[in-house]
Amino acid sequence: MNKLYLNPAGKFFLHAITAIALIILQFKPIPIHAQGLVFKDPVLQTGQAKADGAVSMYAFWFKSFSYQTPVQNKLPLIVSSFTAKKTNSTVVLNWSTEVEKNTSHFVVERSNNGTDFTDAGVIFTDGDVDKHREYRFTDDLKSIANTILYYRLKIVDLNGSYKQSAVRIIRVTDNKDAAARMIVYPNPVVNDVRVTLPASWQDQPVTIQVINSNGTEVKKVEMFRAGQTEIFVIGNLPAGLYVIKASKGTEVAVQQVIKAR
Repeated sequence: MNKLYLNPAGKFFLHAITAIALIILQFKPIPIHAQGLVFKDPVLQTGQAKADGAVSMYAFWFKSFSYQTPVQNKLPLIVSSFTAKKTNSTVVLNWSTEVEKNTSHFVVERSNNGTDFTDAGVIFTDGDVDKHREYRFTDDLKSIANTILYYRLKIVDLNGSYKQSAVRIIRVTDNKDAAARMIVYPNPVVNDVRVTLPASWQDQPVTIQVINSNGTEVKKVEMFRAGQTEIFVIGNLPAGLYVIKASKGTEVAVQQVIKAR
């Protein structure tokens, strides 16, 4: 049989073709797993992977994932202010909101004793809004004989759930004695004490002081335009007897309050 003689260049070419063929024969398809892809080293064959995400040397693991469209959650209604003011024979309630989501309506509730409330009126909203809104409700007092009235808002959602606002107090009859026209409650008090000022003091500069049994002033608040009911936090004060002193110019009103533990 005739022998094939190759020059050095031909031998180099033959060796290159042989090496490429061996590499092709050793190459295996890329395995596909249930939760990702594994790329193995075609020569060393040391790459291993498991469906639970474990990865060894010379292997690349691409963990599967799912994408869900973000859902924008509805924000609750935010009441930024709520005031009550007596004007002649009516009580005017004003409140404002900054955000309204899924809100159906407001129920204005009125009470004669601060415990049992009835519906005085209903105000409907205009749907979801993300801007400042103001509301107003006027309650006629001509047929009401009580000397003190309590008001609050019942905020009702579209699904029927509701929450209630803080209580506002209105003194219907006016007395010339400022001390008799100022109300301090609750008494005894644990954290927040509410001071209802005389109607003539509304929108006027008023100073309120909290004085302990030793005659020492422990808290002082000055208001340039006082509301009818102001709230003060005294939860940090020791338990004992205190005096709430409110003054407008030369007029002074004083009430005692017990700070409980």
